[in-house]
Amino acid sequence: MGIGSQDAVVRVAVLEDMPPADEDEILDLAAETIESLIGHMGVDVELSASRTRDDEFDGPSFDIEGEDAGLLIGRRGETLKSLQFLARYIVSRRLDERVSLMIDVEGYQERRHAALRNMARRVASRVSDTGRSIA
Repeated sequence: MGIGSQDAVVRVAVLEDMPPADEDEILDLAAETIESLIGHMGVDVELSASRTRDDEFDGPSFDIEGEDAGLLIGRRGETLKSLQFLARYIVSRRLDERVSLMIDVEGYQERRHAALRNMARRVASRVSDTGRSIA
């Protein structure tokens, strides 16, 4: 692994493990971050937070409601995905650990997931009936 015929020199250091952030700290920091991002966007909405634990997701969940909430979804949910990405990134960087959080605007993501589950069931049923694969 060295350059040419020389052996590589590897230096190793032991780093102290930082204790993980507690759930309340993550929830508070995430709410503050999301409110700040939304404030910079100039939309008038209400943010509510909860803790979600199920098979698919374990972490803080935020729901946004209000007259201007539709603006936060964007075309095909792109604005919402970007908002969620930025919030995760900022909170993860400030806590020095990977943080999972979910943002939903007036139930958009839940409706989208339900529609995808229904489509998967319909396609599976057609495949079962016809015996042909569907892409």
